[in-house]
Amino acid sequence: MTVTFAHDRGYSPHVYSDGPSTADDSPHRFPDRGRTRLCIWLPSDPPARRWVPADGLLGLFGMTAEHLFKEGWWREYREWLGDEAPHGPHAKEAN
Repeated sequence: MTVTFAHDRGYSPHVYSDGPSTADDSPHRFPDRGRTRLCIWLPSDPPARRWVPADGLLGLFGMTAEHLFKEGWWREYREWLGDEAPHGPHAKEAN
């Protein structure tokens, strides 16, 4: 797992992890410079639904672990556990 912070993104880190590289294998990943970035939250989500610095690194790692578990479940059962915002190639299917 790799986490990057950039000044132009404020406090919204990008999280990368080995694993699926297509939306068919995970509806919540985006290609990003030869890697796949996890879509754990939307930047427009309220603070309670996304990572904020007050959550600490353990909070970020916990959100990442939960996301990776949901991905595994998705690959096995084609069901995303919990809430999700439609986006990417699957957004049209949700409408």
